[in-house]
Amino acid sequence: MNLKELSLILVLSIYSCSVCAQDLSENMSDRMNILDFCEQLRAAIKSKDTDFLETVLNGTIILEQDGDDIKKSNKDQFFRRYRVFWIHDKAFDCEFSEFEIEEHPKEAGMYGVTFRQKLWNDIYNYGDHTFLFMDIRNKDVPIVHVLVSTPWGTKERKRISVTDFKI
Repeated sequence: MNLKELSLILVLSIYSCSVCAQDLSENMSDRMNILDFCEQLRAAIKSKDTDFLETVLNGTIILEQDGDDIKKSNKDQFFRRYRVFWIHDKAFDCEFSEFEIEEHPKEAGMYGVTFRQKLWNDIYNYGDHTFLFMDIRNKDVPIVHVLVSTPWGTKERKRISVTDFKI
């Protein structure tokens, strides 16, 4: 290998690394935006901010999963689990944990987000696995296209993935 070939390999390698670093930086930024959005969602549930929740879920397809069975739900049915906590003046807590963020392999800015959700007070306890199919191409206004809720204690579930959705 001569000096010219070695120089070309080095330049291509440096270019490749800078492109990878830029992609990694954008991906990390997207993931931080998703986590920020999820925190806003959690805070809205805890503070009973129905205006925010209505806005965020406007146009969202809401599905309930029980094992391999998936049925369509609506916002009123979806909110019933929160109303149990909201109608009482007692304090309650809301926790999101165990986040998994998966980028769509073919469409930049489209992500699948899976997390555990737990709500509790001294009377009631509710938990589910939540999946969000999100579009964050507009960083200021993330869109939740699909929300899938799988309550704890339901049959073994098929794991929903971002690749289950065709764009």
